Amino acid sequence: MHKRIPLLLTLALLPALAVWLRAAGPATWRVEFINDVFFDSDNGITSGISLQLHSAAAPGWDSLRGVSRLRRGIGRLLRIPQAGGWVCRSGLAVGQLMQTPTDLTRSDLIVEDVPYAGVLALQSCWYAYSDEQFRGFELMVGASGPASLAGPNQMAIHRLIHDTVPQGWDNQLSNELLLNLSIAGKRKLLRLGGGGGAALDLALGGEAALGNFLTHASAGLELRAGINMPGGFAPLPGAVALGMHQAASLPAARPSGPSLQAVLALRGTALAHALLWDGNTLADSHRVERRAFIGHAVAGLRADLGRVSLAFYAMGSTPIARLESAPAAGERELLGVFHLELLL
Repeated sequence: MHKRIPLLLTLALLPALAVWLRAAGPATWRVEFINDVFFDSDNGITSGISLQLHSAAAPGWDSLRGVSRLRRGIGRLLRIPQAGGWVCRSGLAVGQLMQTPTDLTRSDLIVEDVPYAGVLALQSCWYAYSDEQFRGFELMVGASGPASLAGPNQMAIHRLIHDTVPQGWDNQLSNELLLNLSIAGKRKLLRLGGGGGAALDLALGGEAALGNFLTHASAGLELRAGINMPGGFAPLPGAVALGMHQAASLPAARPSGPSLQAVLALRGTALAHALLWDGNTLADSHRVERRAFIGHAVAGLRADLGRVSLAFYAMGSTPIARLESAPAAGERELLGVFHLELLL
C-alpha cells in the first residue's frame, strides 16, 4: 500500500499542471533545492527538493486563470479588499524532505540522535497581497516513513556521488498520513526609495500551522534592499512543508530591466508539535526531546533577469534537539537553498 502513496500524490498534481499549461499568461515555475552540503554538513534536516507552480496574479479569484473551479472556490474563503491594488495567486508544490542522524555508517537505532525521517508532501496554497499587506493559507497532505521514498532516494544519490551511503534507514519513522493547515500574514512597516533605483523595505509577519506534521506559531521581521526591487514581499524558502510557499511579488518600476535584492529575515517560533523530532503521532517510534522555542534566520540574494530568476539563501536556526536527549545531534540547523524560477 505504501508504494501507492507517492503515485497518488503525483496523479493528484497532474490535472492541475495540465490546466496551467493551457492557461493564458505566464505562471511562475520554481524549483527549490535544499541541502546542508553547502555548509559541509550531512545531518539533521539534510536535504529537500520541491517543484512549485504559482498561477499568474489576478485581481480576484473568479478571474484567476489556469486554476480549477474547485480551487478558485476554496480561494474565496480568503477575502480580497477592493481597494489598495490587491491581487491573488494560487500555488501547488510537490516535494520531498529528509532528516538523518550525524553518523551515517551505523545501521542500529541511534537513540542519542534525531530519527531517520522522510516526508513526501503535496501542498496547495492560496494568497492575496498588495505592496503593503499579505495574507494566505495552505493545505498539505503527505506521507512519512518508507512511503516517502526518502531512504532509497538518498542512498541512490550518495552512491552516485561516491559519498557515504546511509545505513540506518531501516530505523526511520513509520508510515503516517500527514495533514496540515497553515495560515500567514504580513504587513509592510517601511519602504524607502524605489522608482527603479535603490530601495529598502521592512515587513512584520506571522505564521501558524496545525497538523500532525507541524503545529507552531511564529512571528518575525523581513528586510529587503535592492536595485529596481519588485513590489510585494520576498519569496522566502518554504523548505518542503516546513513553511508556506508563495510568489507574492509585484512588477518592478522597470519591468523589462534586471533587479537585484538582498533579504534578511529573523523569526521566533513556538513549537507545539514536530514529527521530525517528536516521532509518529499514533505509532511507537524513536523521538528526542526538543526545545519549545526556536529562533530562525534567513539571508539571501535574488536576481530577476526577465523570465528567469535565480536566488540563494542560507537558513539557520538555534538548537532544536536538546543535547541531553540527543548529544550526537548537531547544535543547530544550517541549510543552503537554491531557487530557479521561470515565467512560462
